[in-house]
Amino acid sequence: MKKDKNIFQLLGKVFGLLQKKQKWGFLLVLLILAVSAVLNQFTPLAIGQLTDHILDQPGFSFGSIFPFLIFILVVNIVNQLIQIARRLIVEDTATRVEKTARQKAV
Repeated sequence: MKKDKNIFQLLGKVFGLLQKKQKWGFLLVLLILAVSAVLNQFTPLAIGQLTDHILDQPGFSFGSIFPFLIFILVVNIVNQLIQIARRLIVEDTATRVEKTARQKAV
C-alpha cells in the first residue's frame, strides 16, 4: 500500500511540472492512443473480410476488392499520421518538462 502511495505522489509531482497547455496535450495523447488502438484492429478485420469475399466468389475482379484495399490504405495512413502527431506532442512536452524541472532545481 505504501508503494502505491509513493507512485501517486510521484505522478502528482510530475503532473505538477506540466503547464496547462501540456496537460491538455497529455489528454490529447491519451485520446490518440485510444483511437490508434481502434484503428489497429480495423486492418486485420478488413483483411479477413477481403479474404472471405475472395473465397466466396468463384472468380473475382479487381473492382470488387478495390474498396477493401482503399479502406486498408486509408486506415493505415490515418493511423500513421496520428502516431506522428502523438510523437511530436510527447517530445515537445518532455522537452518542456525537463526545462521546467531544471529551472526549479536551480
